[in-house]
Amino acid sequence: EEGYEEIRGEIEMLQQCNHPNVVRYLGSYQGEEYLW
Repeated sequence: EEGYEEIRGEIEMLQQCNHPNVVRYLGSYQGEEYLW
């Protein structure tokens, strides 16, 4: 679905960010219906 694709794109970008002024990405979990 389009909404999940947008969120996954943001997650991929956050995984690559390494800057002291950007919150660090720790992880996520995708269930059958939800993304945490």
